[in-house]
Amino acid sequence: MDLKNKNSQINEFELEYYSASVNGWLNTKLEETKTFITLSTGGIGVLLIFFPNIPTNNDWLIYTYFFSICFFVITLIIFTNIFGVNAKYLMEVIVKNKKEEKLNIIKKYIFKLLKINKTSDVLNSLSFLGRIFFFIALILACSLPIYLKINLHDKELELMKLNEKVLDLEKNFDILKKELNSKKG
Repeated sequence: MDLKNKNSQINEFELEYYSASVNGWLNTKLEETKTFITLSTGGIGVLLIFFPNIPTNNDWLIYTYFFSICFFVITLIIFTNIFGVNAKYLMEVIVKNKKEEKLNIIKKYIFKLLKINKTSDVLNSLSFLGRIFFFIALILACSLPIYLKINLHDKELELMKLNEKVLDLEKNFDILKKELNSKKG
């Protein structure tokens, strides 16, 4: 085996290793994005199922419910847009065209606000924002059943107190009835 052939095999091995590493990284990022989309969709579904059980007499609970759904929807929008930005980024890498396409007004404003210059920065920023919105939505959504349980416990205590009052009234009524019967007789 000559030296040239051996170097060629090493270069092919390095190329295959690099290719597998890039492919694994891309698959991991795509699965992460899909996971956030799936979890956000599930969160919205669970919240919609519990919608009929939300008491309308408590503003805090209604706002928490509303903002939780809004943050899950924002998370869905962000992570769905990551697919589009990722596709654009991959095309830039493949074509090696670093020109930025004309962006619409909203994207330009967001890019200036976040000081984003490259597509990879866009992906990282969108992923970060998506995570923040997801975890805020998750915290809000998890606080709803806790509050409902506390509210239910308070209602149960009120009901027990009312039952005690009813029992006391029944006792007093029986006592008065006995006194009336004894005065008549």
